[in-house]
Amino acid sequence: ICETADLRRVFPTTVAGLSDLQAWTWYRKMFRSLWKKQEAEDYIDGFARQTTLGEIGRSLSHLKVMEQAMIDNIDVQIIFEDDARPSEKAIQALMEEVDLLKKLDRSWDLIYIRSDKYDLCEEPLFVEGSSLLLASHRKATDAYALSREGMEKISASGFGDCLFAIEDFLPALYSQHPRVDVEALHCVEKVRAQGFVALCFPNAEDGDNELCGNLSLLS
Repeated sequence: ICETADLRRVFPTTVAGLSDLQAWTWYRKMFRSLWKKQEAEDYIDGFARQTTLGEIGRSLSHLKVMEQAMIDNIDVQIIFEDDARPSEKAIQALMEEVDLLKKLDRSWDLIYIRSDKYDLCEEPLFVEGSSLLLASHRKATDAYALSREGMEKISASGFGDCLFAIEDFLPALYSQHPRVDVEALHCVEKVRAQGFVALCFPNAEDGDNELCGNLSLLS
């Protein structure tokens, strides 16, 4: 959704009879009702437009890492983008949680190491004994981990045939997305039908945390 015509196509009943200004005002209010105000504004400014070649390339690179990890029979794939700055204890903390979940026989698909919390929902503890929380709608893909099951779901979803920003794709797999056009994509619907468990570390609501920072924000 990047133009008024897109709003009228995706939300024909809701914006019927509204002027262009009124339609966009409603669109912004809808995001604010579900997400934190600044994050809602950032999303509209950053994603309510055509997908860029950079985003396509980024999504392809993430997808290729997942596919190669499956070929190599890797059970847990950790992805750090070039601007991620993990701390010395990041990998250890992650693997301790992964080992604990395995002992507790609890499956998972994605663990955010660093991310930004967008929506207003509380994030409950995933399982007693673990510090991981059941993630709400989060963005930022510079530091995260995928289980083999998570990689299989994404690889088989068809995402490679309808590429858009990976940081917009991942949260749509498990949480409510205000854009019904995103939720209606086949690649999203297919994974949601299977179920997708996304987790995050506590105290990571505003991006940087004790496990990982981002170079662009540190400079």
